[in-house]
Amino acid sequence: MFYIGKNQLWLQFNETAIYPVNVHNTTGTHVLPMQLVLGKKREGITFGTWKWQSTMMFYDAPGKRTNDGLFYNCVTLSGRNNVFMTLTP
Repeated sequence: MFYIGKNQLWLQFNETAIYPVNVHNTTGTHVLPMQLVLGKKREGITFGTWKWQSTMMFYDAPGKRTNDGLFYNCVTLSGRNNVFMTLTP
């Protein structure tokens, strides 16, 4: 179950394990695409805000950039599925 607290997206894995969902720049040169990564502490890009609109979750960044509630499940070079998002003006 996901929830938003203190402007951070969290994943409650079970009754005793709650992990921050961190946003990472996967290119190192610009903000597209961004990968969502579970961590043990808050890290990565921290300038955006998370919000729920009905049943959709949005990520908004400064400059009126948003992911429009869209997330992408992509296979990385390691062969694992990961969740990514892009921001549009």
